[in-house]
Amino acid sequence: MSDDPMRVLTALAVPDSGLRAESVLAAARASARRRRIGALAAAGLAGAVALTGTAVAVVRAEARPPMVAGPAIAAVPTVPPPACTVAPLARPGRDGRVSVAAIDPSGRFVVGRLDAAGGPWLVVWTDGAPTVPAGGRGFEPHDVNAAGVIAGTLDHQAAVFRGGEAVRLPVYEGTTAADALGINSRGDLVGAADRNGRRLAVLWMIDAPNPLGLNGDTLSRSAGRIADDGLIVGTVDNGGRAATWLPPARAALLPAPAGPGEGGAAVDVAGDWIAGWAGHTGPRKQAVRWNRRTGAVEALPGLAARAVSATGTVVGSSYGPTPGPALWRDGGLAVLTAPDGGTGGALVDISADGRTIVGYGGRTPAIWHC
Repeated sequence: MSDDPMRVLTALAVPDSGLRAESVLAAARASARRRRIGALAAAGLAGAVALTGTAVAVVRAEARPPMVAGPAIAAVPTVPPPACTVAPLARPGRDGRVSVAAIDPSGRFVVGRLDAAGGPWLVVWTDGAPTVPAGGRGFEPHDVNAAGVIAGTLDHQAAVFRGGEAVRLPVYEGTTAADALGINSRGDLVGAADRNGRRLAVLWMIDAPNPLGLNGDTLSRSAGRIADDGLIVGTVDNGGRAATWLPPARAALLPAPAGPGEGGAAVDVAGDWIAGWAGHTGPRKQAVRWNRRTGAVEALPGLAARAVSATGTVVGSSYGPTPGPALWRDGGLAVLTAPDGGTGGALVDISADGRTIVGYGGRTPAIWHC
């Protein structure tokens, strides 16, 4: 394990997102000064903001407004499943239970975990071939970028795995545990840290020595994924509302479709699309897809959403008449076939082009090529 928490990140050659640590931190400090002299007198007002100049209407998280009504939830439309081949993920050369966590945007890297003697262990599939890195003992993966850099957790602390090393990230002030849940192509990471019984959204920028808390501590919050342009998606108020951040701006609440229940979270972002859930009936969370460019808000009935591709395909699991690994595209829900020809299971993640998907067929980790 490296003694330098950020050294392994700095060698990564990645496209420029336009975000710079000095500008984000300077803006954050200026924002803090404005708040101290009374600008928060207007924080209780709901405001209309736009996601990175797009048409999706949002409101400030700290205002805690009522749920914003969008399109009503409809009956479950179904479409024929796409033509996909499916196979179990190749097992690593050790006994134990294997789980799958994520696939990178290119579809080349898949990451998961092996629960075996001396572990758990990180598992990395590269072009379908599994390896169990010696430096991955105890590392829990959550996301991976196209360079194979993995966001995760090590010994209850946010960590990154690159070049065979698991490295703990700097601890956010006053927190006792943390998870790095998302990573973009630049190597910026987002996640959540625990402090005094609350989850706080945190950003680790590749060119900054210290993590940045997102929006102070007025609400419990968690950041789950970060896009290449710096947009962060997650939840505020312990799963109370789906939200986005574009540092140094404050959290913005995503509009929710009309329907039963409250609560919500944005779980993934790719291209113009954000996927998540808003509202629920009992344990069933209502999947939602937001379009950053057009402002469209679409309920996806019958689906529990886990991830979205840059083409807008949302993957997860079906809770309709035919439960199992499912996706939403072309205006409807399609249930995919498991490796043994049956159903059951869930899709966990999808490549940017929407053609490679990982998840479970029944309880078997599997990969679909569509």
